[in-house]
Formats: sequence, structure tokens, C-alpha cells
Amino acid sequence: MDCTKTLRLRIKDKHARVLSAMAREVNQVWNFCNETNHRAI
Repeated sequence: MDCTKTLRLRIKDKHARVLSAMAREVNQVWNFCNETNHRAI
């Protein structure tokens, strides 16, 4: 029997700036990986 749990977090406004910066960095890495993958093909 599979059990699925959901984690709910309440994000405060004071964390929005940090989370946006982290998301931007992750997006840059993702774009770099995709670009490198397309060049390799």
C-alpha cells in the first residue's frame, strides 16, 4: 500500500527575497545544462 504525504509550508514575506535569489540561481544552472546538452547533440 502506497502512502503519500503532503508537506505544507507557510512562506513569510521576509523569505521572499532569498527564495527568489535561489530560484534564479537554479534557473541559470538549468539553462546552462540544457544549452550544454544541445551542443553535445
